[in-house]
Amino acid sequence: MPFSKLNYVNVGPHGTFRRSGALHTTPEDIDALFRALADSDARKLSLHFHGGLVKEGHGEAIARAMQPVYEAGGAHAVTFIWETGLIETLTRNLRRIDETRLFQKLVRYVFRQLTKRLGADLSERGPGEPMTMAEIEAELSRIEKFEGFEATARSGAETLDEAELEFIEAEMETEFLLELQDDPELAEGDFAELAGDAPLEPTLREAMTDVDGRGVSLFQVAKYLARVTYRVLKRYIRKRDHGLYPTVIEEILREFYLADFGAWTWGRMKDIAAEMWLPNGPVIDENAHPGAYFLDKLAAHMASRPGFTLDLIGHSAGSIAICEMLRAAEVAGRRPPVRNIVFLAPACLTSLMHREIVAHPERFERFRMFTMSDAYEQKDQLVRGLYTRSLLYFISGVLEDSPDVPIAG
Repeated sequence: MPFSKLNYVNVGPHGTFRRSGALHTTPEDIDALFRALADSDARKLSLHFHGGLVKEGHGEAIARAMQPVYEAGGAHAVTFIWETGLIETLTRNLRRIDETRLFQKLVRYVFRQLTKRLGADLSERGPGEPMTMAEIEAELSRIEKFEGFEATARSGAETLDEAELEFIEAEMETEFLLELQDDPELAEGDFAELAGDAPLEPTLREAMTDVDGRGVSLFQVAKYLARVTYRVLKRYIRKRDHGLYPTVIEEILREFYLADFGAWTWGRMKDIAAEMWLPNGPVIDENAHPGAYFLDKLAAHMASRPGFTLDLIGHSAGSIAICEMLRAAEVAGRRPPVRNIVFLAPACLTSLMHREIVAHPERFERFRMFTMSDAYEQKDQLVRGLYTRSLLYFISGVLEDSPDVPIAG
């Protein structure tokens, strides 16, 4: 069967039927989809939820690619297309950040302090001696940045006492300030030139500029650097780090940059995953929710066709949409009988999957999950040369409310 509106549901802004691009699904399109199902001899329906990180065009390409796969298994294929474009936003802005002198300096100063505070001989000059900037530059130029220091970093973390970290933070703040004062590019430079057009947290941009509005407030920069280093040390002590280099990058991004373009967009994506299933009122118009409308039609179709089977497939953030679908259907009293639930590298929180999948085996017959091993996740670089872990690591380390949140995939 040729690809058509019978093979996708496009979700608009705020999980509604509103148009947001070239693709547009209306209530009448969903009506036509279920009429076509009723007129056909299809006995299976496969609902595919792509990751919520892609643009509309990529979502459509995924729907076209998956259609023949599901049809080969005797199922009618429908893909929910709910674009956010987060992956493009992330990679574009991360590269912009990496190009700024301010970010490059932040990374180097944090590593200087870490090589001292971890209490291990990272510099090969004896415990407590920081690496030189030349040594740090050499490490940062490698593809596997600081990978050779993991064992000594973990050994050093075991000698630290978390209760003493607050006192150490104040000490680090003073040491950072003394170092920054000896850096002419910071002490005499123009903040706007150093920061560039990277999406800094607005309140921090204001705080880090000097009283004249041009220079750099070294005191504020020292305070934020000490806070970042404190958090890296704390994660190492608690064994909640993602490796030395990735953890440093995560904490710098969380402190200085992500509120503008990363965590907000990820949060909105999760909102859409839930909003598309919100209950509809008596009037079905562009402000109604296509997920809820689809569930109503699906319930009626399955009730009239005993033996009709439903499979749910979610890739990455698509797993969040499936969890929200199951929750909403249960609340509305129209839970469809599901044969298979399949998660592919799910980006949902482990707690969400447990709440909506593991704790409710009555909602489905079988569940399968496909993931990469942790070794491969660590080698799958989201932005080569800048963030040396996978997208799932980035979600866990940066985009969620707290760092190292357990992610199902």
